[in-house]
Amino acid sequence: MSVSTELSERWGLTGEVSGTRRAGADHGVQILGALTFSPSKRLTFDVGLARAVRPVPAATSVFAGVVFPITRLW
Repeated sequence: MSVSTELSERWGLTGEVSGTRRAGADHGVQILGALTFSPSKRLTFDVGLARAVRPVPAATSVFAGVVFPITRLW
């Protein structure tokens, strides 16, 4: 499940809960939160935290990225 909202014309927040299920292995559950900044329609930067709640021990990741479309499909 993922939800996102715009804070302003250029800033946004995203939250997500995801999981995995596999026979013979512990089920995985992860929560994620990210802040996005879009200085233009064709460029977005994001930074956030992801926390694996299961399996134990839990692990935390920090990430950052950039989205720059190189072609238009539609």
